[in-house]
Amino acid sequence: MDALALLCNLHADGPATLHRLRRAGCESIPALEDLSLGELAEQLRTDEEGARRFQREAALLAARMRGEGGESGVELDGADPSGGDLPTVATGLPDQEPEEEFRAPEVDRVLAKWRSLDRDAPPLPPGEFLVPRPPASQAGNRALEEVGIEGLDTDLAERLSELGILSLRGLRDAVTVDLARDLALPFTRVRRLQFLAKRAMEELEEELPVESEASTRLDTAGPFA
Repeated sequence: MDALALLCNLHADGPATLHRLRRAGCESIPALEDLSLGELAEQLRTDEEGARRFQREAALLAARMRGEGGESGVELDGADPSGGDLPTVATGLPDQEPEEEFRAPEVDRVLAKWRSLDRDAPPLPPGEFLVPRPPASQAGNRALEEVGIEGLDTDLAERLSELGILSLRGLRDAVTVDLARDLALPFTRVRRLQFLAKRAMEELEEELPVESEASTRLDTAGPFA
């Protein structure tokens, strides 16, 4: 690409402007000085102010190329003279290979220390660990007939027995809505019976002797040991 083609690409309509200028007899940047502002504006499809700005850019480009040791009419390597492409700009940087992953020396020292400790004093095999469990409560297994609950008469106890509810725990843990529907009782009455069953269990737990504390053996190795 010559200097005029580069100028048209940067500050005009590219190859179309270059073609019109060459048809008008302007083959280089110095030849632009032979055109009046009106003639140049006509070829650029702009006004005289735009033509004047184009002339200033042409002078700057010519001065830059002379400063780099070239001439304003000398073609630039790497492009078609028709003005299709801009010249390739070299970065001036040498090709560099990707750097290796950096690791601080402290990391290597720590890893070496760990390896030496594992070698000199290997970890002991996993042992057994006892997980204490709370003592099992027998209060919830007490039959409803054995515990006096306010509002729980013999007839109601029999109806509960038919539903499979025989103990304090069974009454406490039953679904209140379902139980009220099955017994044909108000929801609030059934809810109170469950509250009284819970309180009776708590009172019995205080009276009954506590069984010996049970434990569960837990393998501390786990599935990933």
